[in-house]
Amino acid sequence: MQSKIKSRLLRTVVFIIMLAVGAVVFPSCGNLIGWPTFIVAYDSNGGTGSMSNSRHWHGTHQELSENTFTRPGFRFAGWALTRDGLPVFSNQERVKNLSDEDGGVVTLYAVWLPR
Repeated sequence: MQSKIKSRLLRTVVFIIMLAVGAVVFPSCGNLIGWPTFIVAYDSNGGTGSMSNSRHWHGTHQELSENTFTRPGFRFAGWALTRDGLPVFSNQERVKNLSDEDGGVVTLYAVWLPR
């Protein structure tokens, strides 16, 4: 009987380790096991073009999407947390836990500097 308990415990521990390793190696699979996620929305802030939102998993570092917005006469300087804020994230920067809320939406605003 004790042998069965040890065997089950060992299998459970191995399974948990496999999940943890999988989360590090394959963070995009996090949603398959119900990990909380948040959305990053990208605002052109006076620029033109469009960008899709990106989904991020809590507890993992993931790159922001590459900026595809343009603005004639300006260069992209990074992403701000407010429409008139200073850049706090660079293009494609690796970020973690921008929102504490499961299903939350964080909007990043393009920051433009004159050429």
